[in-house]
Amino acid sequence: MTVGCSSEPEQVQFGAILSMEGSAAAYGNAIWKGVELAADLVNQRGGVDVEESGTPVPLMVHLRDCQSDPQLGVQYARE
Repeated sequence: MTVGCSSEPEQVQFGAILSMEGSAAAYGNAIWKGVELAADLVNQRGGVDVEESGTPVPLMVHLRDCQSDPQLGVQYARE
């Protein structure tokens, strides 16, 4: 049995918790550039076809900066 919404989504959203500041900023910035590039490529090709509906929608990526603080990263993950 498949459970879903009666209407198509307007966009697909996902989030990333990365270190954009602090001791791990070099890694977080590099990863974020890759995520942005991938999302841009997906959107340039028409977006994401949710459940093969035939109607692609844009991919939206949200970033949270944990500032190289593991406790802050855990807090963001729990939100």
